[in-house]
Amino acid sequence: MLEFFKAQQKATQERIQELYLMKANAGVGTSGDIENEILKQEKLLKEYDDKIKELEGEQTTTDTTSTFENNTASTQPTNPKNHIEKLLAKNKIEEALDVMMDKNIGDRNTVILLMSRVTGIQDKEKEGTINHDNATMEYSRIKSAILQMLKDLA
Repeated sequence: MLEFFKAQQKATQERIQELYLMKANAGVGTSGDIENEILKQEKLLKEYDDKIKELEGEQTTTDTTSTFENNTASTQPTNPKNHIEKLLAKNKIEEALDVMMDKNIGDRNTVILLMSRVTGIQDKEKEGTINHDNATMEYSRIKSAILQMLKDLA
């Protein structure tokens, strides 16, 4: 059962990535529909995450090494790329960029420029000089750029 939920989790993460890429290239009307689908997929992803944690917690073994490995696997991402994808799925762009900087993932200059764009959007939001739809579109473009960088590394 655990493997089933892990497979569903991975498929949902991939679907969210596809949706972000679609949204970045979509028109305003379609963008809203895609955003709704992203929200549904993110909710589903959280349900899968919770179920996986529950199932991993139920696994019992007499081998203490295996128990330790299972516990650390649920708290630490297996690789930085997956961790970044999960952060993006949760709209944690700044954290994703921080991981990329810390782990030297992608072109450092591009990561710095993306960080600057995030800060610029946040500043405009605080000043009230950008509306929600435009900010969301800009954040989606940044996420798309990050996903493309990860894809290019593969």
